[in-house]
Amino acid sequence: MIEIKSISKQYDGETVLHDTNLLIRNRMIYGLFGLHEAGKSTLLRILAGTLTPTQGTVLINGYDIIRKPKEARRQIGYLPQEFPSADELTPYEYLAFVASAKGVKGELLHAQIKEALVLTRLTAVQERSLRNLSPAEKQRLGLAQALMGNPDILYLDEPTDGLSPKDAMEIHTLIRKLAQSKTVVIASHVYADLSLLCDRIIVLKDGRVIAEDTPETLEAREDLMLPQVLHIEQPQEDEESDEITIHEADYEDEEDN
Repeated sequence: MIEIKSISKQYDGETVLHDTNLLIRNRMIYGLFGLHEAGKSTLLRILAGTLTPTQGTVLINGYDIIRKPKEARRQIGYLPQEFPSADELTPYEYLAFVASAKGVKGELLHAQIKEALVLTRLTAVQERSLRNLSPAEKQRLGLAQALMGNPDILYLDEPTDGLSPKDAMEIHTLIRKLAQSKTVVIASHVYADLSLLCDRIIVLKDGRVIAEDTPETLEAREDLMLPQVLHIEQPQEDEESDEITIHEADYEDEEDN
């Protein structure tokens, strides 16, 4: 569970996120919707611990992201809008680097990488250099690196931005599978994507939360002027093939530097 208490953020005296209070419950898909500069990426970075709020508190499964960052970040997998990568590495090498940085060791490290590559359909390109991956393959690699350490919570910032409709649908399918066992928070300026994926959507405008509810309820509100989206029930996929089995991380206790 994510508890967001009175979070604000200022840059050079300008407030870009105003007194935000939210409760994000386990095993659900939440969307952060807003146009550019609405504050959604700022909020997501604060939740991930990569940006310090000017005021307020964020608890990740009970851990304060500022006072206990090591414990809080163990709960989190984060796909930023542009995730850093080294073009000369292969997907396997890159995932090994990320897993090691998260404290995953030995056979568990290799088991998590193998499972993430299978889940994201990157096994066939695991020895190819990152510079030679397609945009869709790079985005799936971004999801794979977020899974290292087997976090309970995934933050995804614009996960389908720049992808073709076909590639975007594949990412949607993967996110639905991950949400069977994890809490997922997605930031996007494309409302239709969130409407089709999310259990609840948080609407931001000018750094303020102006609404939070189910997609159907939000779309019925004329004051929000959201696009109407046709909701078609998704076909049930084979239960066995959808099972997520990323191994639990066995972290070593280390002193913080």
